[in-house]
Amino acid sequence: MSFPNNYCILDFEGSGNNSENDGIIEVGIIRYKNQKETARFSSLVKQNVSLSWRIKKMTGITDQLLKNKPTIDQIAPSMLEFIGSDPVLGFGINYDQWLMKHELKKLGLPPFQNQWIDLQPMIKMLTNDENVRSLAHYVELYNFPIETNHRAIFDCESTQALFLTIRKLAKEQYGNEDEFLKQYQAKKPLTFQERLEKSRFCHKKIFLFEARRIQKKMENAQKEGLIRLTGSFECDVLIFGSQITKKERNKIIHTLDQSDPFPEIFTEKEFLAALKKENCSIRKELS
Repeated sequence: MSFPNNYCILDFEGSGNNSENDGIIEVGIIRYKNQKETARFSSLVKQNVSLSWRIKKMTGITDQLLKNKPTIDQIAPSMLEFIGSDPVLGFGINYDQWLMKHELKKLGLPPFQNQWIDLQPMIKMLTNDENVRSLAHYVELYNFPIETNHRAIFDCESTQALFLTIRKLAKEQYGNEDEFLKQYQAKKPLTFQERLEKSRFCHKKIFLFEARRIQKKMENAQKEGLIRLTGSFECDVLIFGSQITKKERNKIIHTLDQSDPFPEIFTEKEFLAALKKENCSIRKELS
């Protein structure tokens, strides 16, 4: 493996609905040759379902804005032609990969065979940071002069800036890019979904109680059939969001004392740790 000099950076925004109705609402792709930008492909995409409130708030894209835009079947051929055979780079690419697979399957088109390269685990290794960080975090950390607001083409620009930073850090820390990639391949951490698939949480019924930090990853895992998300306390696993106080958690846990079976209970941070160590469950006993 080596870093490509010719590639496309891709980002999709999705409608945020359930698995069956989720779809691409915006495409952003920037093509690079010898690390220099040569062309852009950007389009909003009309879907036949209403957008979730979360996506409207996060992206600023509305149903009205998409009303007269092309549908995915109208832009897919030109999108695929634009990418060609280039490798595709992205940040946290699981959702983008799923959307590509989902949309092409719906259209009866062949599977997308290009190489995907995820920059998220690379920058985590280079910064020795085990926390799950957003693209916006690295934009701020490295002071990239780029607007980032969950719009596809802006995220592509941010991803390119991060890719150049990764190459620079790789040379500084490992002497050259090839040595970094060799070490990266040897130490490459499991993705969130890979860890989930290997854990005791796979195929369990999980309730995310205001757990927004991991919501998107868990929704993607549900789309892959790894878990079942529920809005009920009658669940196998209950995960509290980081903004829920200990007092609030204890109050809710007291109401579950008669539950049989009693769910495993975590904060978001503890759940992420449990995926790695499988030993961070909150005990039923309250302090």
